[in-house]
Amino acid sequence: MTIDRALELQARAWTLQAEGNLDDAFAACHEALLLTEQCEGSDSADVANLLNDLAEIECDRQKFQAALTYSERALAIEKAHLNRFTGEMAARIRLKTLALLGALRRLQGDYVRAENDLQEAARHRKSPRKHSTISPFFTSIADASMKGSGSTRRPCE
Repeated sequence: MTIDRALELQARAWTLQAEGNLDDAFAACHEALLLTEQCEGSDSADVANLLNDLAEIECDRQKFQAALTYSERALAIEKAHLNRFTGEMAARIRLKTLALLGALRRLQGDYVRAENDLQEAARHRKSPRKHSTISPFFTSIADASMKGSGSTRRPCE
């Protein structure tokens, strides 16, 4: 198995998730994660990205603690390798991670940490070093946190 197979599985997971077939989406994404870890090691940007995908699937399955665990692991990878974790895709992954963490922590009532994550996401989004093509969904969450609004749609609904 190669990284190409992992990419195919990730794309399949996205399709299955969009169709509401969450158990199969999780299985495909988890297999993609295992293959990516075999090919690139357990601390690559691709692994962090797949961990975020798994977190989103777990949110959809209402498994919030599992989702939080995946997002926290993604953030740990990102923080451990800041010097390697650069560029537009890294900025997108980092913003996604922080937005997920903020939303999940808000759901669990951990409002202080949720606000910190969402404010950091907003800072990353507004940083001139980052590109402006980051998902509007995640930027709206981060912006709402900076404004103190609680009216944005949570990714885990």
